[in-house]
Amino acid sequence: MTYQVIKVSNSCQLIGNILNTTVGTVYTIDNLLDRNAQQLTNINDFVFLVLGGNHADSCINNLNYNNGLKAFAKINSLPIPMPNKPTHYQIEIEIIFALPNTVTKNNFYLYPDLVDIWSIGASTKGEKNQAVSLISQVNFENIIKALIDLGYLNNQNNSTLVHFGIMQNQLSKCTINTIQI
Repeated sequence: MTYQVIKVSNSCQLIGNILNTTVGTVYTIDNLLDRNAQQLTNINDFVFLVLGGNHADSCINNLNYNNGLKAFAKINSLPIPMPNKPTHYQIEIEIIFALPNTVTKNNFYLYPDLVDIWSIGASTKGEKNQAVSLISQVNFENIIKALIDLGYLNNQNNSTLVHFGIMQNQLSKCTINTIQI
């Protein structure tokens, strides 16, 4: 299983749809470019779905949201090469959990274990200009732990998490390093 962060930032319509998404909704994400992710992707792999976008664009600005993590999804199809761009590919994802609002890098700022997780945590190395990135299982777990600590996940979300190896008894026991102010 791979754990991926996919950032949607260039389609106002897709961003608008994801902002109002519900569990079970299926989206096609295209123009992805990461040969390693493309080769390692399997059906049912986990995706953190992040919304980006240039808020100077009037359509995106009118959506009134902050860039950040919005949903969890699973991959429903193997990567399909784009017909006009053979180095790019598309996948189909299905929403398995939607956060009530985006969780921004500022929300995650006090979690040093999330530093340099692309498009999630604070960045000390700059951001790569790609829409997809593979992350480790440890980083996946640290993001989940931070979301639990922030109150976004709890036992009521358990069925979403069990599929990805996080059991109900672990939810109350999760701890993550935080910066104390």
